[in-house]
Amino acid sequence: MFVIDNSVGDGTGFDLPFLDSDKLVEFVSEGLALPREAVANAIQGFTVSKIKLETDRPMIWEPKHEHRAFRRGFFECQHSTGPHIMFSKAMAKECLAILSKSAVFGQLPESWRGTDSKQALSRLSNAAGKWFEHVVQENLGNLQIVGVSGASNSIGIGAARVAIPGNVGELDFIGFSTVDSMILVVECKMSRDSTEPRLFRDDVSDFVRSKASYRDKFIKKVQWVRDNADAVIAAMKSVPGVTMREIPSRIAAVLVTYVPSIAAPLILEFPCVSITEFMVAYELAGGYPYSIGVRNIRG
Repeated sequence: MFVIDNSVGDGTGFDLPFLDSDKLVEFVSEGLALPREAVANAIQGFTVSKIKLETDRPMIWEPKHEHRAFRRGFFECQHSTGPHIMFSKAMAKECLAILSKSAVFGQLPESWRGTDSKQALSRLSNAAGKWFEHVVQENLGNLQIVGVSGASNSIGIGAARVAIPGNVGELDFIGFSTVDSMILVVECKMSRDSTEPRLFRDDVSDFVRSKASYRDKFIKKVQWVRDNADAVIAAMKSVPGVTMREIPSRIAAVLVTYVPSIAAPLILEFPCVSITEFMVAYELAGGYPYSIGVRNIRG
């Protein structure tokens, strides 16, 4: 962003920045007090290279292709005075935004990957997932749905505490709706805004088709809650801030995503909707808006 914001045209009537690569590295290194090697690597990872394109030709069916103008906003250009880079400010900012979002899903330019990058990206992905769980909990609270998020080992406190078996997994959110008088079990997925068919296929696999799909895992979690409803309700009542005026008779399950998922129409057991879709539908209905995924606790 430092390069994008501090670059102008070359003063000859050519409006796009056209910058000497070596001078640019020196300028950024001095301006940000960073090692030249680190600056050069950062710029290279954001630059579309002619040599790389020629040796690793893009295929129209390969959206994960490494060397293309998607997450890279600078273009390598040859000049009589030496190598230069050229870019459009608006496009470079858009590419940087895509690159930033991609990092959440473990994607970085190859030159930026190192021995520690995999662990760092994993931490970033986990942090983003936790952030989204917090966003979901906060929004549900605005609908008078109160509960706990990130319940990985147990629910409740004191004598009412109930342990969650390891083979069930973490409950992203479990709460009580005072409006609907029901237990709500929510799975939160930090989904990406895919725009290409192969990425659609990956999402369908993750959500539905794979042996350990999000759908199948969530079905198992909801079934455990239903099978242990009395203990879970008692545990929920022990959580500070959770008040039940009456004992709930129903359990609702919903998979909430960051953005709408292409796999949503393939999931028939419960709604799969973005957080925005859920909030709008709930407010329009004046209560829980879905019939699928709602089951009686008993019977």
